Amino acid sequence: MRILGLSGLFGTEQDDYPPRVPTGFFHDAAAALVVDGVAVAAVEEERLNREKHTNKFPVLAAAACLNEAGLTVGDLDGVAYFFDEEFTDQELHLECLKDAKLPFRPSRQLIKERLTTALGPGLTPERIHFVPHHLTHAAAAFRDSGFEDSLVAVIDGNGEAEGVSFYEGRQGRLTLLRGYERRHSLGHFYAAVTRFIGYQDFDEYKVMGLASYGDPERFGPLLSGLLRLEPAGDYHLDVAGLPKLLLDSGLVPRRSRESFSQTYADLAAASQHLLEQAADHLLGYWRETAGLDRLAMAGGVAQNTTYNGRLLASGTFSEVFVHPASHDAGSALGAAYEVERRLGGEGEGTPRPLRSPYLGPGLGPADAIERQLDAWRPHITWRRMERPTTETASLLAGGEVVAWVQGRSEFGPRALGNRSILADPREAANRDRVNLLVKKREEYRPLAPSVLEEAAEDLFLIPGTQADHGYMGFVVGVRPERRADLGAVTHTDGTARIQRVSRSANPRYHELIREFGLLTGVPVLLNTSFNNHAEPIVQDVDDAVTTLLTTGLSKLVVDDYLVECAASAPDEAFDRLVPRVPAFCQVETVVNARGSRVAIRRRNSTYGVDVDPETAALLVAATGAPLGELLLSISRQDVVRKEIQTLWEERLVSLRPATEAP
Repeated sequence: MRILGLSGLFGTEQDDYPPRVPTGFFHDAAAALVVDGVAVAAVEEERLNREKHTNKFPVLAAAACLNEAGLTVGDLDGVAYFFDEEFTDQELHLECLKDAKLPFRPSRQLIKERLTTALGPGLTPERIHFVPHHLTHAAAAFRDSGFEDSLVAVIDGNGEAEGVSFYEGRQGRLTLLRGYERRHSLGHFYAAVTRFIGYQDFDEYKVMGLASYGDPERFGPLLSGLLRLEPAGDYHLDVAGLPKLLLDSGLVPRRSRESFSQTYADLAAASQHLLEQAADHLLGYWRETAGLDRLAMAGGVAQNTTYNGRLLASGTFSEVFVHPASHDAGSALGAAYEVERRLGGEGEGTPRPLRSPYLGPGLGPADAIERQLDAWRPHITWRRMERPTTETASLLAGGEVVAWVQGRSEFGPRALGNRSILADPREAANRDRVNLLVKKREEYRPLAPSVLEEAAEDLFLIPGTQADHGYMGFVVGVRPERRADLGAVTHTDGTARIQRVSRSANPRYHELIREFGLLTGVPVLLNTSFNNHAEPIVQDVDDAVTTLLTTGLSKLVVDDYLVECAASAPDEAFDRLVPRVPAFCQVETVVNARGSRVAIRRRNSTYGVDVDPETAALLVAATGAPLGELLLSISRQDVVRKEIQTLWEERLVSLRPATEAP
């Protein structure tokens, strides 16, 4: 049986319906393909259209999944969508109420239209199925846990009406135990704190990292009035009252460009503590009530790795599984699993351990990689290595920061060794180098260690609770006597978010870490996602080279090839690149009482950059011609060229070789 799962909304580059909705609405679009009970392909749309957390309909992701399996739309037994149909249509109706001229188009019709337009005919409406949102999360977690029976917890912002749901998983079936109202959502609480601290939606993980620098006692008493823990596993969390409470206490919201003070670290610590109190209360109650000592978790809050590590240490459960794609992209996979079960597919929902998180598209054959690299000369030089893992390990041991791209991409928000930036984990200065020079982000942000499976317990304090540590889902302690060896990956509180790498899961990455260990005595690598601050994790060769050229990196390994930035590339080489405004950006003229200005900004976002009018005119005129040709009509070429370079670094403009440009 072949089921394609989908998450995301319905807008496309050609038909933005419904228009002007924020990215956070039906976010993290993705597609996942399940064949005979096994996930064979899954990828987030953001990896392909390059818009972070995109909610555009996953046409590129769906095509990639079908291509991986050699299927067409007509070969599918079903298409699964990650929300309930009535709820989805109601949300579309609400969007239509904002504009009387906007026609209502049912979600079932939209799914059929989108897939038919992008992938061809063959899909009939009756083969489209809708799954309640929290059930999609639960299905993904339960099926991929491999547990015969377990408690399943879904904790996120919200589903149709719920913010938290608990299920009983037995004999391949899920039974809802309790859904908690979304107005008490733990995810919405943490998101509200995130915004108060000056971050944006989807930045909750930054608050989690900041929390370890704070004192939870300072604001703990203030926040405690928001949470009431009640008998029978009930609770009340006044999410709506949080902003006023903080403002009334004299706290001032931090804005994104302002520096941090201890106040915000203390607020983050108190918020993390409150989240953990509520989660402990709920999990403890349902553990006893359901009588199940294994736990599978999904939903955005399940990505709170600090709490996950403390849950392991508590011993509440004998075994815990956190899905590596716990966010809404993972709902595409869960929707596919659930529809396959409904239709009587292979095993009828029987859990089996997730075979691999490497479910995205690969890099293609060697000759295709070489053609793509050649197109970027003279900006780069490249050569094929005889022993890629040995040479790369030597570079890392010698102090280089290396981008590492191999095989199929990871499904989920973590780079697990196929789309990673790697460095020596021993010196704390390497953390700062990566954060400031490459990622251009706050220096406090922790970076993760990838450790050989067989060496993990010698370096880290692994709790007795059984868990799969292969997906960076848990924070654990670093052994005190080994912290000096792991300065770049040990957080301020003596912990680390580990990835335990086995030979069977990722043989090439395992070999690289082993080679590094032979050279240094430390079988660990610093690992963070390969992207800059403004983009999703890279997917293909062009993405990788783009990020190499627009960050502080100088070394990139793509499959067997060592790629390096050229010492210098002349303006003529830069001018041969083809500029394009990405589909998720727009050039606009803003007129107000103070006059007019021209800016380029991300659609459905307040984020934008003012640009020179000549730069704007060049970008509007860009229709596939090289930059140098477009500059001929520009009077201040140096100014515009420099501005294009800056916009490229911010991913507000795309630049590609002429032979590779879309």
